[in-house]
Amino acid sequence: MKIKQDIRIIKGRTRCADTQIGILKKELIKDWLNFSVIDIIENDNVIDKSSNLIKIGLDLYDSLHIACAIEAKAEYFVTTDSKILNKKNLIGEIRTINPIDFIKVYTGE
Repeated sequence: MKIKQDIRIIKGRTRCADTQIGILKKELIKDWLNFSVIDIIENDNVIDKSSNLIKIGLDLYDSLHIACAIEAKAEYFVTTDSKILNKKNLIGEIRTINPIDFIKVYTGE
């Protein structure tokens, strides 16, 4: 199986208030974030994209994550979140995909 070497991990930073769950999630993924190569900082474009995603039924945090990926010009938004995956046809600027399907696409299977 041949795997491409051009995967870039994107992280987005927004001004959302820290919650107990948010702090726990940050702690759980802090080592993983060291692998990110693109850092998107909240800006007007991200807020506008996020607002449009909220209009199709995504929650604030999900919409901000996706908006950051779109702002970074990511080709894929990889997630296991069924709420997002169920709306993937409504998210037009990025291909939303689950990890298994992403691996299949990426490896050409």
